[in-house]
Amino acid sequence: MKQFKYRDVPFWERARAGEKLAKLGKEGWEKVGVARAEFGIVCFFKRELTDG
Repeated sequence: MKQFKYRDVPFWERARAGEKLAKLGKEGWEKVGVARAEFGIVCFFKRELTDG
């Protein structure tokens, strides 16, 4: 059975969002949700846990 690690990341600087998303993608994180917040948005990510 696959197991996942989860992470939430706040975004309030639109200009840097692309950089953050690219970095997270290279690290293996997949965006699975978005929610509005007082300061902007929060994105939720998951990444499969590996044994190695």
